[in-house]
Amino acid sequence: MNLRHFENKARQSWWVVHVEAWQRSGLTRTDYCRVHRLTKDTLDRWLKYFAGNEAARKHAEYQAELRRQKRLEERAKR
Repeated sequence: MNLRHFENKARQSWWVVHVEAWQRSGLTRTDYCRVHRLTKDTLDRWLKYFAGNEAARKHAEYQAELRRQKRLEERAKR
């Protein structure tokens, strides 16, 4: 995809809102995209554009670890 696509200010504003909402939601990227009827691949491209590949990967690992911990806590309650 052409870099000019990512430099469109209106498009950037729209995706910034979704990226921040996804980060606050605690949902997986797949679940967030399903709820908001977005394409996960497109969200991933914007994440890479905004945060860079390494930061996006670290954030995804962090979210996965939080989900694992939450599942372990729920199992411990049972």
